[in-house]
Amino acid sequence: MYNMRIEHVTQTISSDTGALVVYGGVGIGGGINMGSTDTSVTTGTLQINGGGGIIFPTIGGEATMMNYFESKTITVPFTGGDASADATGYFRVIGNRSSPLKVIHFVFASVTISSANNTIIGSLEAQYATTFGVRKVIIYTDTTSGVTAIGSLQIVGTAITIGSDVSGGQFTGTHAIQIQPFCVEYV
Repeated sequence: MYNMRIEHVTQTISSDTGALVVYGGVGIGGGINMGSTDTSVTTGTLQINGGGGIIFPTIGGEATMMNYFESKTITVPFTGGDASADATGYFRVIGNRSSPLKVIHFVFASVTISSANNTIIGSLEAQYATTFGVRKVIIYTDTTSGVTAIGSLQIVGTAITIGSDVSGGQFTGTHAIQIQPFCVEYV
């Protein structure tokens, strides 16, 4: 069932696809659902089903269909050898379903390093794994000594390692380390 009212525009029906072609503006009072007969789409929403997507114009690159978006809050446990602390990650995936851009914004709690010097390690769930390894410079504060410094983050697959310097060095044993919030993007 549908209700259509078109006034003051020129319209035709495509002989190739049977689609309605409208020249002029189109106002939609409800939601649009493409590829499904679901009528429960929220007003103002465009829902695309069945493998469709949106292709935007480019300025020289290859146009690629955008057909995937996911937004989720995740919890990633980190340890410095003994005790662990959870970091909250705000995860977004956008782009083409076959090779989307993944973005995680991490907000950390303090991690206490064990009695021996150590790196901070964590693990992502399998669906958040990197296709290629990622290295990033991060900022941290050793709250035991009061020193703020530059460290490194490396993600390979699902394994995360945070080091005390850009070479991936170890943090001082028994010190509390506060990682500053950061964002990492990867495919």
